[in-house]
Amino acid sequence: MFLGHIYIEYTGNNLALINSRDSSLFQDVRLLDYISINGGEHIHSCFKVNLLATNYLIDFSRMFVYTYDRATKIYTHDDCSHVTEYSPFSNRNAFIVSGKLQLLKFINEDDSRNETFNINLFFDKKQAIINLFK
Repeated sequence: MFLGHIYIEYTGNNLALINSRDSSLFQDVRLLDYISINGGEHIHSCFKVNLLATNYLIDFSRMFVYTYDRATKIYTHDDCSHVTEYSPFSNRNAFIVSGKLQLLKFINEDDSRNETFNINLFFDKKQAIINLFK
């Protein structure tokens, strides 16, 4: 597990404005080398985040998104949500991963749409973190 920070910018349909000129979502994040979910499935190079009042597990290794079901207390693969792109890079002091998420949001029974989020993860520059993205 690696501790860092995540900056999230909402770029979708203004259904849940997370970032604006007045405020932004900049919070602590834990990047996990792997996590075991649902009785044994291993997810590699991932992190958890809460967006649109839902908990997600973001999987960089397969570019999948898992949604947490509070009733059953398990993560399920969300076929309609995914990591659309990501790019890791480093400078002198930090390792940064920038990317985009497409998350399915149900508005009501007849309406659902994909919402786009830009993400930037910031970590201390450590070889172990860099190796997760090679």
